[in-house]
Parts: sequence; structure tokens; C-alpha cells
Amino acid sequence: MSLREGLPRFLFVLPWDLNHLGGVNQVVGNLYRQAQETDRWRPMLLVSNWAHPKPAYQEVEGRTTAYVRLRSPWSKSRPWKALISFLIHMPSALNTLRKMLTEHNVSIVNIHYPSLAALSFTLLRAFGGFRGKVMLSFHGTDITHASETSGVERWMWRTLLRSADAIVSCSAALKQTITALAPECEHKVRIIQNGLDVEWFRAQWDRAFALEPELASRRYILNIGTFLHIKGQDILLEAFRRIAGEFPDLVLVLVGGAGPTLAELKEKARKNGLEERTFFYVDVPHSRIATFYEHARVFCLSSRREAFPLVLLEAGSFGLPIVASNVGGAPELISEGEDGRLVPPGNPVALASALRDLLLDERAALAMGERLQSKVTEHFTWERSFRQYEQLAGIERRP
Repeated sequence: MSLREGLPRFLFVLPWDLNHLGGVNQVVGNLYRQAQETDRWRPMLLVSNWAHPKPAYQEVEGRTTAYVRLRSPWSKSRPWKALISFLIHMPSALNTLRKMLTEHNVSIVNIHYPSLAALSFTLLRAFGGFRGKVMLSFHGTDITHASETSGVERWMWRTLLRSADAIVSCSAALKQTITALAPECEHKVRIIQNGLDVEWFRAQWDRAFALEPELASRRYILNIGTFLHIKGQDILLEAFRRIAGEFPDLVLVLVGGAGPTLAELKEKARKNGLEERTFFYVDVPHSRIATFYEHARVFCLSSRREAFPLVLLEAGSFGLPIVASNVGGAPELISEGEDGRLVPPGNPVALASALRDLLLDERAALAMGERLQSKVTEHFTWERSFRQYEQLAGIERRP
């Protein structure tokens, strides 16, 4: 057995496969890679999958991945049936988890985008079947949904938070949501901001991909985010309508995962007479995103709600001038007027004004972008983030 084979496992738990698009997957993928690059861990990924009552293992893009059924004690449609089923199957389910964690020498269980199915891990630890640590990592809508629950379901969420060893929030704003749900857990919540490995990000860049000629030759405002109401692309479209006449050469580029607002946004662009000046790109592979950053003039994140947006780090790494809604973790990255612009969420007038300022004063805009680029490169790295995870777990890093 090699020395590496004897290392403890750092287990990352997700409710879906890691190859899906999305910010949560980017976080987990980068933390996995950081763990893999150390001499202290053998990382492993666990994906909740109903088709596997017993663990099934695969190597997926170089990651050891286990698929296993994680049963939740609650269902909004059939709450009591779910609870009874959870209790009936709990002995065998916990035994399955115990065997898996023991066999693979798991020391840390880090659950990302937690659901109430995470109670299986804290129950197993309470019954003495696991002696490692259980950490919950929240990313935004997960804890928002939890905070909107009531009755027995809310009690279950508070029980989960109280039974975890540590809770990770990616921003100070998100921490407030967590502690509002369970004030007694404030002492165990740690803010660990997302990071960016600039060299790795650029190494994944598909440089064979090129923008269509019609777009490559024009100035454009770039927005990246799944087409959802909370992402506020409708607000950006309204802001763009307000300044489009002043900048006839300017176009708007919206890149994102397919979502429920996509058709509505396309119709809004058509009604505003901006159909020919608004470009939609859906489900673009992440390896091609850098090409859009490279050619953009301004990056805009017009979200109504955010946690700690990775796209701001990516845009910042390209030195792009940024206008962002003053929500979530955005003000923890951007200092208004210094290395970007922050505007009130849901305000297309303020958004249009900030975009206009950056487009008219290119020298000031570029200076802001350069300052943000330095901040991202120096202070927001995945190595730093993973080191904080280790410290939170009580692991001291060897020099």
C-alpha cells in the first residue's frame, strides 16, 4: 500500500452529479482538487442517488465517486409518509453509511447544498457509528429555503444545524440567514469565501472556441447566470433599454443555464426593440466562458439575491470593469467606486446610470478593473479557502 492510500478521506457530499453546470459544483470541484493536491487527504465525492440503496463506485473525471441513496425524513407533498419511511429504513441506511465511511477511512464529511437527508450523517455520529466530523456548507438558496420552513420541518432543520460540528457560509450576508434560523449555532458558523485558481481556470479555457463574427466585432455588456428571476436579467434588459440609444454600437450578451425566465427574457428583448442587440447563449460549457470574458467591455451582475458570486471573481481575473447589485457577498469583494460599482438591487435606473458612467469613462473603468484583478489574484484563492476548511475541522496544516 502506498503512503497516499493510507491517508484519511475528505468526503464531499452533493445532491447531484458534479458534471452539471452551476456555481455549487464549481466550488466542490475546486475544493476536491485542492484536497487532492495536498499530502494530507484522499478526497472522495458522494452523490445522493435514489437508484443506489447500496454504494456504487465510479471514477468520474479523475474523482473517486460513490453513488448511494440518502433518504430525507421530510417531503412537502407527503411529510408523515416520508418521516415514517425514514424511521423504518434508518437502521439499514445508517449501517450502509457506517460501512462505507469505515471502509474508506473517512475523517471529514462535508455536505454541500444540504438537505434534511444530511441528518443521516449526524444521526450516525450520535449513535457512535462515525467518529469523524460533519460539516455543512451553504451556498444561498439552500439555507434560504430552509429559513422559510415552519413547524416540524423547521424543527428538523434546526436539529441538523445544532448537530453539525461546523457550518460554512460563503458570505457574511448568508451567515445572517443561518443564524436567524438557529441563533444558538452562531458560534459554529464560519465565513469561508469562494476563491479562484486563475492559472487553472485559464488552463481549462477552450481556446479553439471563437465568438461569432457579428459579436466579436462589437462592444458588449456581459452577464452570466442561470436564467432565473433572482438573477435579475430582466432588470439588466430594462437598464440596457435606457442606454441603448446613447451607445448604438453596444450590445448585450446573456450567458447562462436554461431556466424558467429564458423565454420571457427573449420576449422582453423583442418588445423593447432590442432583439438584434441582445445575444442569448444557453448551457455554454464552462471551458468556453473565458472567451466571453476576454472580449467583454463591462461585466454586469444584476441579481436580486446572491451568496458569493463566482462570476465576479472570474470577471475580475480578466480585469473587467464590474457593475453589480449590492447584495450577498458582492460588497465583500467590491468596494464601491474603488474596484467596481455597486447599485441597489431591482433598480434599473441606478443600474443604467452606473453602466453609462463606465462606458463613458473608459480610463476610470479600466483602472477599477485592474484594481479588482489584483485583489482577486492575491486574496481570493481556492488554496486559502481549503486551508480554512481544514482549520475549521481542527486540522493544523504542517509547514
